Amino acid sequence: MRCPTLDRLPPPPPGKTGWPWTEESPPVPDRMPDGRPWPRVSIVTPSYNQDSFLEETIRSVLLQGYPDLEYLVMDGGSTDGSVDIIRRYSPWLASWVSELDRGQTHAINKGLGRVTGEIVAWLNADDTYMPGAFSTVAAVMSPGGGPAFVYADCRQIDEASRPLGVYRGACDGLESFHLFRAHVHQPTIFFRRALLEEVGSLDESLDFAMDVEFYMRVAARHDFRYIPGVLANFRIHPASKTSQDFLGSIRERIAVGRRHRGAAGLLRRLRYLWAERQQEAGAHLHCSYLHLGRDHRTALRHIARGVALYPPILFGREATSQLLQVVIGPKGSVALKRWLGRPPARHGSAS
Repeated sequence: MRCPTLDRLPPPPPGKTGWPWTEESPPVPDRMPDGRPWPRVSIVTPSYNQDSFLEETIRSVLLQGYPDLEYLVMDGGSTDGSVDIIRRYSPWLASWVSELDRGQTHAINKGLGRVTGEIVAWLNADDTYMPGAFSTVAAVMSPGGGPAFVYADCRQIDEASRPLGVYRGACDGLESFHLFRAHVHQPTIFFRRALLEEVGSLDESLDFAMDVEFYMRVAARHDFRYIPGVLANFRIHPASKTSQDFLGSIRERIAVGRRHRGAAGLLRRLRYLWAERQQEAGAHLHCSYLHLGRDHRTALRHIARGVALYPPILFGREATSQLLQVVIGPKGSVALKRWLGRPPARHGSAS
């Protein structure tokens, strides 16, 4: 299916303007510059009770101006307004369901099992693509011998789609995942459908790190290609799974790394352990920040656990700032920093 134009889609809700409400990607020609047809791009969106964001997600897929799109929405039996939204856009969907499933990963796998495109991706129901994302990806992946897996930079947005910052993409092979130096942000990834037959689908036993576990299986066989620029937006909001259990997501990510770790010498094992401790300590620090002003005892406990795991974290500015706020309170911490001539630290949400 060729992507619909803006005037064919349902009108946006009142007050919604800009991309992808009142703006669209320029239409892509039917054929590539060398005369070949564009490869089919298949997108799967898993969704459950995300009616606050789902319509924006759907429109960011449909308004790409791309000549050959296959779009599937796998809803897990939502009880909010999600199904009404899906029905409004159903004329432009290759397939959709709203039925009980075994969770997000199962929903993604159901969709991936139905796709027919050469290039495949999934986009969660609270994230969005940037204009022209599909043509950018297809131009990189379509030549013979092109990459099997690509990724790019990812912009953070808040509940109102306001930009918060940019996650820079980086990956230097499987080892970079073990050392937590790989930054492959899920909304920006696209891969060849053939990889699903080669390495298998997502692991449904995982709640958070199913994407990273899949990437590691791919990275053991293929190089990843970085595409410069921002391809997608990752939404940070309190109701997301990661926000609700950030520490649990980091611990599952550590367990996934250990699962894919082969034989290694003592020095390398120590490097892996040190990297794991640093990650878990950072998660405790994030949890401490979330409890500041509400439960200082819990905040202090998280700081203590973080320092016990990775002592150097105590010397970071974020840790000292939070420790001061626990001991003398937020107002006292700000006053002390001003007296010392230091501006207050600004905290951002962790991914």
